[in-house]
Amino acid sequence: MLRKHRLDPLLATAVISISALLTYVPAYAWFTGGEGLIAAAAQVFWVEVLVQGVIAGAGTLYTYSKMVSLLGPSRAAVFPALAPGLAALMAWPVLDHVPGAFEVAGLIFVMAGLIVAVTAPSAAAPKN
Repeated sequence: MLRKHRLDPLLATAVISISALLTYVPAYAWFTGGEGLIAAAAQVFWVEVLVQGVIAGAGTLYTYSKMVSLLGPSRAAVFPALAPGLAALMAWPVLDHVPGAFEVAGLIFVMAGLIVAVTAPSAAAPKN
């Protein structure tokens, strides 16, 4: 949609993020009373705003939108699918979790398939 309508990824990200902020925060406060936010320490609250709101929220939307406009939707769609495999690999040194043989084999199999899907030339549309 970004490419079709020639939208700037940053502007589209800002619109989505602000829309989500203006709808979700009041709904959250209405349904929960905001007790979780009030109970959190100020430093924890602002770190979460930075990490979850800015970096993981707006940053991810922007980079994905930009990636779609550069690579196209089919190739860009593979990268989010790599996230669980990469997270599992990062858990090894960070959480001291040594994956078993089946986990390693599964990660290699799935990630190799995704990489092949990304790098394979696209098939030409059949001509009538």
